[in-house]
Amino acid sequence: MSTTLDQIGIRLRKLRQNRRKSQHVLAATLHAFNVPITRDMLANWETCRSDVPARFIPFLAYALDAEVTDFLPNLNRHHVNELVRGRIAIEPRMKESGRDRHTVFSAPKTPLRQPRGRRAATSPN
Repeated sequence: MSTTLDQIGIRLRKLRQNRRKSQHVLAATLHAFNVPITRDMLANWETCRSDVPARFIPFLAYALDAEVTDFLPNLNRHHVNELVRGRIAIEPRMKESGRDRHTVFSAPKTPLRQPRGRRAATSPN
């Protein structure tokens, strides 16, 4: 695995297999709760072809009768350093109340683009 975060998909697979649920059954269970997760999404997450969105982890935990922390890796100092070097970008922001503030965000995998339906403001001539 390239990073510690990739292990979330592997942990998902192990939890699902330990509960003796197929990907189809898990997807159907989640659909019963109106959670838009398909079998294909589960397969992509379990094989680390795509990341598991954080917003879905509580639903997966509930459907698998697990805890949210069961999906998360056990981070030590080495793993935190790996995350900071490879997956997280930190940019300085304006000083607020006498202390430096930083914005922490994940580095985008694809270039950002303008959302559809919004146009850049133009000055009238």
